[in-house]
Amino acid sequence: FGSDQPTGAIWDGNAQQNGPAGILSFLAGGGASREVQALLAEEGMDGVVRRLTWLGRPSRVLASRTIVWEDDPWARGGYAFFDPAFNPLWRDALAHPHGRVVFAGEHTHLRWQGYMEGACLSGLRAANEILADIKSGIL
Repeated sequence: FGSDQPTGAIWDGNAQQNGPAGILSFLAGGGASREVQALLAEEGMDGVVRRLTWLGRPSRVLASRTIVWEDDPWARGGYAFFDPAFNPLWRDALAHPHGRVVFAGEHTHLRWQGYMEGACLSGLRAANEILADIKSGIL
């Protein structure tokens, strides 16, 4: 769901996850990031859950984790955003090596762009490209 609320965009993060527990993810970017951080500081996760009752009766929160990407020195804000002017046919090119330089990151993964899975899987792909170059004598 897209929202102008402090919780920002909300989605079910259970793709390929088994079991009765669920994962609810939030993306509170821009001004919503500051709003949800203030909400968490003042009311905790219970305050966030109360603001989600429009989705239905909430289940009990088993665990929660908050990551402020703009505070992370490696992410420095978040994941790649492809605006409408970006030609989707260019997506494959983001992962192509350029000489001895290989590229990895969530933005280079076609299925999991924007997710940690994309970052990890693209890192494995890049490592395998380097190994292949070493074995073939290119590096």
